[in-house]
Amino acid sequence: FRKSAWEFTSTAKVSTETVERQVTATLQPSDASKEHWAALLAFRRQYPAVIVAAATGVSVLPALAHLRTSKLTALRLVARNSLLGGGGAAVLLYPEIVFRAAPYVSRGVTKAEDTIASVRAN
Repeated sequence: FRKSAWEFTSTAKVSTETVERQVTATLQPSDASKEHWAALLAFRRQYPAVIVAAATGVSVLPALAHLRTSKLTALRLVARNSLLGGGGAAVLLYPEIVFRAAPYVSRGVTKAEDTIASVRAN
């Protein structure tokens, strides 16, 4: 009984070590994927405006479906989606915009809070 228990335990340990090695090897990115990732990041750093333009273009595409039915709806979709898609991409790729605009936004929020508080007080 002891011998079979010892064999079972040693087999379980070897199996566990094998599975851990395979999982570790699987989770490590390949050299090719590291090179592709580095190239993608370099492209993002060199051409952020192209990425923002592409994001804006893709976000405006749903407006084309409404262009024949309602021009007002299409215009609304173009405005909304270009602000959300292009603006979101611009904020992600140009974080200095956020840092420059933050004081102005903070002042505007403070003014809005003061106005709301004065309206509620009356």
